[in-house]
Amino acid sequence: ASQIIDKRVRLEEQKNGNHLVLGQATPADEGVYTCQISAYKLTELTHTVQIRVKPVISTTPEDVLIVNAGSQATLVCNILAGTPTPEVKWRRKEKKMPTGEEEI
Repeated sequence: ASQIIDKRVRLEEQKNGNHLVLGQATPADEGVYTCQISAYKLTELTHTVQIRVKPVISTTPEDVLIVNAGSQATLVCNILAGTPTPEVKWRRKEKKMPTGEEEI
């Protein structure tokens, strides 16, 4: 049998325990949850819930950057949102970076 706690949270009872189900999890659901088992000796088990949020990224230019020889070329990749915070690395297709590294 299931017990509905609210629209998103329900407790699914099994013969050997139960499951806490968080439907459509949001960042507000992150945290440490504790399951208490009352038996011969009270036992507590903890579960850490982390919610991943798809990154939102902006880039400039959006298409092709054309610059004159000797001019500065600036490529921008900004992380606007995302959890955990994404790591930004730069690579150059089929060549090393101008510094000689594979990625920076």
